[in-house]
This record gives sequence, C-alpha cells and structure tokens, in this order.
Amino acid sequence: MASTIFTRAKQATFVVIMLAAGARAAHAQASPNEKRAQALQVEGLRLMQKGDNRHAVEKFDEAYRLVPSPRILFNRGKAHHALGEDVDALSDFERFLDEAPYAPKESRDEATRVVETLRPKLAYIDVQTDDAGSEITIDLHEIGTAPLARPVVVARGKHEVRVTKPGMNDEVRSVSVIPGQKLRLVIKLAPAAERVGAAAPPPATRTPVPVAAATAPTPTPAAAAPAPAAPAPAPTGAAPAQVYVVAARPEAPLPPPERPWQVTAGWVSLGVGAVLLGGGITAQVLSASKNADFNAVTNAPNSTGQCNKMLANDGGGPCAGLLDAANQRRTFAIVGYVASGVAVATSLVFFLSAPSQAAARRDVAAACSPSTQGVSCALELTF
Repeated sequence: MASTIFTRAKQATFVVIMLAAGARAAHAQASPNEKRAQALQVEGLRLMQKGDNRHAVEKFDEAYRLVPSPRILFNRGKAHHALGEDVDALSDFERFLDEAPYAPKESRDEATRVVETLRPKLAYIDVQTDDAGSEITIDLHEIGTAPLARPVVVARGKHEVRVTKPGMNDEVRSVSVIPGQKLRLVIKLAPAAERVGAAAPPPATRTPVPVAAATAPTPTPAAAAPAPAAPAPAPTGAAPAQVYVVAARPEAPLPPPERPWQVTAGWVSLGVGAVLLGGGITAQVLSASKNADFNAVTNAPNSTGQCNKMLANDGGGPCAGLLDAANQRRTFAIVGYVASGVAVATSLVFFLSAPSQAAARRDVAAACSPSTQGVSCALELTF
C-alpha cells in the first residue's frame, strides 16, 4: 500500500513538473507583443484590485492594441463597468461573448448578466451601406469601415453619424435614440462629381482690370488725375498681366421660418386648459367655504339648531340655500377639471401633429424591446 502511494505521488509530481515546464516553454515561444500584452494584463488586474480602474483601462487598451484577445475585452469591460462607463462596458462584454464561445462558464455568465442589465439602458445604431470600405464615425469617434460586424452601442440622445469614402460625397445624418432602441440607418454615398455638378453655384463674375488701372490712386476733385502711363509691352508670346476682381454674388435673405398653425393652436389650447383648471380650483374652494358655513349654522329652526342633511329642508332656515350653493360650486369644479384635461390633451395632439422645422424642432421616438420581465416600451418627446 505504501509503495502504491509513493508511486502515485511521484507520478503527480512528474505531471506538475511537466505542466510547469510546458508553461515556461509556451512563454518562451511567445512573441514580444504577446509577452508585453500578458504583462500589461497582469498589471491592469492588479490596478483593478486596488480600485484604480481608470489606469487599469489604459493598461488593457495598450494590451489589446498589441494582442486583440477576448480575455482582454472581458477584463476591460469589468473596469469600464466599475467606472460607470456603460457604453464601453456593454460593447466589450458583447464582443467577448461573440468572440469567446468556449470561455469559462463563470466568465460568460458574468458577462451575460451585465449585458442583460445594460441593454435596456442603452441604444444601438446599425449603420448599413453598400459602399464597402467607407469610414464610419459617430460623434467624431472612429467606429470602423463598412460593413460593420455589429451595431454600435450608444447612449440615449442625439448623435451625428458620418460616412466618408475617397471619391464620394460625405454623408452626415443626425439621429435621436431612446433607451432600448435599435435604429437601422441605411446610407448610400453618391459620387463626388454627380453632386458637385448638380449643385455647383454659377461662376462668379470676373472683371479683368489692367494692372496700372488697378493700382492707380483715386483722383481728387481739386486736381485732375494724370493720364495713366501706358503699360510696358508684354514679352512676345506672353499674355498681358491682368488683375481679376471677383464680384461677390449677393445672397437673398432667408425668409423667417413660418410657425405652423398647430403650434399656435397647441399653445392656445394649453392656455385655455390652465384657465379652466384655475376656475375649477376656485369653484372647489368656494364649495368648501359654503359647506363650512352650512356646518357652522347654530340657529336653524329645529331641535338641534344646526343644519343637517338628514332633516327636512336640510334643517330649515338658511341650511337649504347654503347646501345648494355648495353643491353648485362643486359641480362647477368638476366641469372645470374635466374641461381642463380635454384642453391639455388637445394641445398635446396639436404639438405632435405639427410639422418639424429648424426653428422649433420636435422629435418623437418610440421603441419596444424584450426583457427578462416581458416587453418594455419607451416614448420620448423633444420640443
């Protein structure tokens, strides 16, 4: 028995030695970039343990430039997530899940949990173009060349998408996204010659003026200007020297932007709603005052001397009149509240139906996306 245990111990020791030797051999065969990337990863992980996630991201960035490994994406995503940089964290974790299908289950589960948490908070822009090799930038950040491997993760709000390619006209789009939305943007570039030829302005008027005339001083009224000296003859075969004065074309003033009638109607309806709401509140205050007077009566012609809705004529004397006045004002209050709600809803309809213009931009965006609890929808209005 002792002999068997000793033999197995020697075998285990041999295996450990062989594994260590294999690791050293693999490290020795690694390229300088791989060795440097591995050292940067170790340094980045140490910084994360100390809570210095900002410098850890810098180490992971440098390592990924040397060796684009999914493991670096996972570590960098954790650092971005700790810093609250949700866009970069989601991008790194999604790429890690796509590029490392056989990564350890614990790492993939952690990345999946973060992705499911961040997706409802962020949005995607899927830029599609047939012009392969086009450079794509979003908010002046270089994204890559077409076709992109996956949609681009962005934060909610407005973004500028630019697609450029040599020999083609740049295409710029301004888009607005809301959380959970996936916006598909199809862009087709036009050859530079086509658009320039179609939209080129007419040439400016050029007036040739002799050099001597262009440089001569302006004559004063007191003395006549001397006769201009004849220009020196140009050398044989050379064109006479001339100065071209370019007359600028006056630009017609742009007409002031017209305000859509729906906007005016919307503001009027909103004002009417505010007035009706104020009237309803006033009527409710008056109704409460009459009820207080009703309850304060002490000389009613009945055995208690007080007003009471359970008695005939509500207790007699002034009781019936006070109660009728309170009920009437309460009815006015209800009518005012209902009419105010209708006016506000009408103003919202006018605002949403108004055409968009440069002076008063209105963006309406809506999107629904699946989540672990079902389907979540969002509506964003920008006036």
